[in-house]
Amino acid sequence: MAVLNATPGDISLIVGRALPGDTITLGQGTYTAFPQKAGVTYQAYDWAPGRAITGTTGYLGGGFGVRVTTPLNLNQPGMVLRGIHHDTRGLGTINAGVLTASNITLEDHVLTARRTDGGRMIGYTFGSGAIRVSGIRVLRLRLNRVGKVNEQGDHALYMKNCTGCLIEDPILHDAGRFPIHFYPNADNNEVVRPVVWGSMGAVVFSGANDPSTGVAAGASENNTVRNGILGNGTYARGYLIESQWDGVAPGAGNRVVDTNVTVAGGSAGRIEPGLTGVTLTGLVDLDPGFRNPANGDFTRTGTYDGYGPPQLFGSVTPPPPPPPPHSEDPRDVLLRALKTDLIGLRAKVDEALLRFPN
Repeated sequence: MAVLNATPGDISLIVGRALPGDTITLGQGTYTAFPQKAGVTYQAYDWAPGRAITGTTGYLGGGFGVRVTTPLNLNQPGMVLRGIHHDTRGLGTINAGVLTASNITLEDHVLTARRTDGGRMIGYTFGSGAIRVSGIRVLRLRLNRVGKVNEQGDHALYMKNCTGCLIEDPILHDAGRFPIHFYPNADNNEVVRPVVWGSMGAVVFSGANDPSTGVAAGASENNTVRNGILGNGTYARGYLIESQWDGVAPGAGNRVVDTNVTVAGGSAGRIEPGLTGVTLTGLVDLDPGFRNPANGDFTRTGTYDGYGPPQLFGSVTPPPPPPPPHSEDPRDVLLRALKTDLIGLRAKVDEALLRFPN
């Protein structure tokens, strides 16, 4: 498992040399191409766990040295991406990225995806009409400004045709009408400690009999959102927890558990009246006390209360390093060397006495 170094100018050459299990360290700069290879880790030179969601680092890509400006339509299994700012503001396409391979991991990743030309933009889609994916892991994602302003059809994390995927400790800010959308065939997925803030909605559990999705009629089932913070909705007709079953029976086993659901904004309310196919347990309505969310700072103070990413309370101070080994007194070193020499000399004397007894 080798470590290879790449720059924007030679990334294609380096990926061509890489083997599954290798790590490619991405040097500083803007990558307008992102060649893929199964089982390879793409790691920014300045990657650090938790950095994307700490303070204002990562807000609109701030503080990130590696920037990718092409769609991330990831189709190779087992890839790992770490510490990348994915900036799709200059694209003219509707999708920032469609993931059609399983066991892909995004860590400490930033997506900024509101097009400068005002067009629609969907964040990341899990699976496609023809391809069902599994085992995708998204850890400590910061997602900024996704979707066309006031557009009622844009998704941020579009769980389209997937199973057994994990989204953990994300911040989804100004993330369109459907920040987390299980639709139409998402099953057995888990979203842990999310923050969804300042968006037109938050979490929607759905199913459909809609040929335009490319997915057979179905309903999303057994999906869980837990220990999150959902709030500050901006759409007067939207709710923070919703269901939508278009031409199919409501799904079963969907849950929102131990989550802080607080309006504090312009949404219609916390929970959609007549919500179906979803069980709600342990919901609270508390001010999370974010420092300055309008400018991307979701720092919190006090003691961690179990809602949202623990990193929002500041980085965990690592334990102090072990003390250096005790430096040996030079006199002891000299004495030990003399003893060794004497032992060697004694052995030579004994050998000589045996050979020449008189």
